[in-house]
Amino acid sequence: MFWALTAGMFFYLFPVVFRPLNIPLALLAYTIFFVLWAVRPIYISINAIPLSVVFTLLFLAVYSALVTMLAGMHDLTFAVQMAKVATLYLGSGVIIGIICVGLRVAEPFDVIIRAFVICCFIQAIFIAISIFSVQFRVVMDALVLATGNTNYLESFRVRGFSASGGPALGLNQALGVLSSFYLFHRTKKGFYLYIAIAITIPTFFVARTGFFLAVIFLIFNFLSINRIKQACRSIFLQPFGFVFFAFSILVLIIVIPNISSFFDYDALGRVEYAIRWGLEIFINAQSGDFESETTSALMEMLVVPSELHFLLFGFGVFDIGAFGYERTDSGYLKTLYASGLIGVLVLYGTLFSTLLLTAIRYRQPSFVVFMTLFFAVLIVVEIKEPFLYQNYAGRFAFILIGAGSVINWKRRTRFNSNLRVILSG
Repeated sequence: MFWALTAGMFFYLFPVVFRPLNIPLALLAYTIFFVLWAVRPIYISINAIPLSVVFTLLFLAVYSALVTMLAGMHDLTFAVQMAKVATLYLGSGVIIGIICVGLRVAEPFDVIIRAFVICCFIQAIFIAISIFSVQFRVVMDALVLATGNTNYLESFRVRGFSASGGPALGLNQALGVLSSFYLFHRTKKGFYLYIAIAITIPTFFVARTGFFLAVIFLIFNFLSINRIKQACRSIFLQPFGFVFFAFSILVLIIVIPNISSFFDYDALGRVEYAIRWGLEIFINAQSGDFESETTSALMEMLVVPSELHFLLFGFGVFDIGAFGYERTDSGYLKTLYASGLIGVLVLYGTLFSTLLLTAIRYRQPSFVVFMTLFFAVLIVVEIKEPFLYQNYAGRFAFILIGAGSVINWKRRTRFNSNLRVILSG
């Protein structure tokens, strides 16, 4: 059942259109979810659904649509996305929560996070193959419809098994690393340490944001002596860990001196260009310029409206510029332009508080720490793009919110039932 749930989550988290039949593979995800529910069908109370979040998102959808029409704009992207999140994203999380409750999973959040980590690991394999194989990219391009403006057949950046790469995919992989360390400390199994490293390395060819975040997670994981000792025990005192370590050293000894024999000239050129691109900010720092092309472009986009009415209510655009303001990539500013400061406070206040409350109500200390870190990462990266309610990381965040609502509801009802039994006895 776990592997079926993992497969469903993979096709849901990385929704692609299968080109030969022109159908979205997300349909496969929902088919798997339905079969898993049918194995042990249960029905939940309306109280198990996070209705406050649903109504908040639908309110923002209607509000931003009104702002758009009153401003004379035609960009309903934000309104449509809010409606999509309220129904599809949250609904999928609720379904996954129902599956976990129906199958009587002992530690449902651990199961969901484990499935997410395996999805990220599978994605890392696709990314790694894409780095060195042009033929694989051609096959993927023929099978999976690409979105965005990047030509992945020519670019050094890759998208693995997804519609697009870039910061969205990179952040998702970084959260996979964070989730791996959560499981590593929960289970004390070194397997998750290797998974974290395996996800981190190929992320370099997807996006700098995700790669550097993953590296930060790796560094923080080894800040204490106890954690270093724990990692060493996992590597040298467990058969799998020792074999993996020895194999890695052997690969480095053989491949590094003869790297040109393993990969074609084009692949080497892409790798060299990617390294210069990835380390651009450090290369520029040698001349006293602590910037990259991306950070410079982002800083130019961080423009807050000076007019009070625009600041408070927005001016109804998301993917375009208007009223003298250029298009922006920043998640906070996209939300501000679409719905004003009112929308920013309502949306992020609701979502961030719901994420934290989900962890607090579960009453598992390590899960609270994980969700706090997850929350902190999303707060920071939202400056760059609207990750929280778009793309892969947003889908996982709403899995946690939707599933968490059902899981915590079940725990409350079980506790109340036990309490009534005790009191009646």
